[in-house]
Amino acid sequence: MKKYFVLAVLLSLAGTALSQISHSFSFQTTDFTLSTDNENYTHIQGQNSNASTVQEGAPGLPVLIKSFVLPAGSKLTKLTISNSDQVLLTGNALLYPALKKT
Repeated sequence: MKKYFVLAVLLSLAGTALSQISHSFSFQTTDFTLSTDNENYTHIQGQNSNASTVQEGAPGLPVLIKSFVLPAGSKLTKLTISNSDQVLLTGNALLYPALKKT
């Protein structure tokens, strides 16, 4: 009986360790391109972005959206988003605003 209990505990711990998801990504300044249009607005495009900001009038910035598929009945217990480094680009830019979606 004692063997089965120890085996059950070990299997439970192994299942818990295998059910954790960890994902990280980072951006470099070279992942972005800046261009200026005829009205002197600066447009920023992200190489890995798949969307852009949508708040009308706010700067139109590239956005990366990530989705994860979790097993049915699972619960998210911890989500950590950290900003480890910031790079301030030199110069002044009039960023093109996000437009109203139609």
